[in-house]
Amino acid sequence: MIEIGCLARYFNSYEHEVTFARENGFQLLQIWYDKYGIQNQDVKEQTNTIKQYNYPAIIHAVLDINMIEEHIPNLIKVLKTLEHKELIIHPVCKSEPITETTIYKLADIVKATLVVLANESITLIGEGSLVFNRGDSDYTIPDKRIYLSRMIVKAEYRNRGIGGVIIDFLIDYAKRLGYEEMSLGVDTNNLNAWHLYEKKGFTNVIFKGEDEDGEYVKLLRKII
Repeated sequence: MIEIGCLARYFNSYEHEVTFARENGFQLLQIWYDKYGIQNQDVKEQTNTIKQYNYPAIIHAVLDINMIEEHIPNLIKVLKTLEHKELIIHPVCKSEPITETTIYKLADIVKATLVVLANESITLIGEGSLVFNRGDSDYTIPDKRIYLSRMIVKAEYRNRGIGGVIIDFLIDYAKRLGYEEMSLGVDTNNLNAWHLYEKKGFTNVIFKGEDEDGEYVKLLRKII
């Protein structure tokens, strides 16, 4: 069973990251895929490099909500080449503000994506979203504070360190975009999630409230 993983950092060579993972006891590399390629490298070339080293890895796709469907065929090719059966997708709501319509749109895209992946025997094991405009200054401030949303790991893949790696990945991505703070909301009775967020530095409770789902808190952390 995988216990702990780490992000393959885009600014280092893949060989360096494999060596780092081995020397520090990490059992999995999480590999960045976005519209620019894999770790900012040509997709075909980097896919061949990953296959050559044959180190346990999972592709983490960071894509704008309006790019996901466009990139799924290419992702499937990458996964088939690597003989991978699992995938993490991280939708980014950058091309449009998050609204009730956007949420339903994302849900429809995820459902459609799951069908396509299932037909290829590929499992989507987790997802996480960053929201640039939540319409609430507790959650988002332009160019300063970004909101972590929809942090989900499929039940049978929990307690393997995957959720923590996804959060690390999102924090690193937000830093690259120039953000200083990250916020999130969590139900007070979701103790496992709250504990994970605290471990990742979300210790500043900026709001306590209640909605139709019960009591919740808004958490904040500095990321630079």
